[in-house]
Amino acid sequence: MQIQSLWSFYYQKFKAKQWCPLCLIVQLVIWNQFFVNIGFNPIYIPSINVLDIFIIVSMYLSFILTINLLVENFSKSLNIEQVKQEINSIKSTDEVFVALLKKQPYYEVSRETSQILYGNPDAENLITVLTNPHCNPCAMMHKRIIKLLADNNNFCVQYVFSAFDESLESSNHFLVSAYINKHSEWEGIINAWFEHGKYNKEFFLKSYDINITQEIIDETKRHNEWILKNNLMSTPLVLINGYKLPDNYMVEDLKYFTDLVVDTK
Repeated sequence: MQIQSLWSFYYQKFKAKQWCPLCLIVQLVIWNQFFVNIGFNPIYIPSINVLDIFIIVSMYLSFILTINLLVENFSKSLNIEQVKQEINSIKSTDEVFVALLKKQPYYEVSRETSQILYGNPDAENLITVLTNPHCNPCAMMHKRIIKLLADNNNFCVQYVFSAFDESLESSNHFLVSAYINKHSEWEGIINAWFEHGKYNKEFFLKSYDINITQEIIDETKRHNEWILKNNLMSTPLVLINGYKLPDNYMVEDLKYFTDLVVDTK
């Protein structure tokens, strides 16, 4: 008990660097009991050999060191969590987000770039997603976009399709045609495509009665021209009113910006 008491003094003095009045009172009571027992009830001290002393000291030291490490790690984890909360609080302010956003590469984009729009059609903020129908990260991004729109209806989402391979151009045609000709079924079709259709393209395409008209070809051509004009080579790419989403933000973070206003160039 006295060893633990000494450790308490040590921790308050050198680790916490502040004194706890309640802890000091408890230690005072413990030491008072110790001296009273020595004065009025002689403490019996048995004979102890060197091995016993080593074992006892090792046990106490192990306990003290373990407690010390646990307290330090717990304190660090609390500090880290507090720092995370403070950073997230700063990140979620419109002013900080817009300032960081405007430092990112800007690509001229409008709702004429692609007519594949969903979410809130009247929203001022346009999220443009360059996506590859056969890209697994793009499939994951699609799920994240759907979740974002469920949490925040302050965005209109625009998809620009590119397979970066002429042999896969039929996938772009299919998805564009599904949007134009089967608009009411669009969300279900693209969800099914990213979920399993892209793994068996020919079978999936045959499951829907969709014609590829000149309008569809022209729309896909606009997508490709925009991609070539901006020299874009990787997917998924997320733009907010033309600005690339900053690396220290995720799509999910956009749900906090319910009144976001971004002035474009």
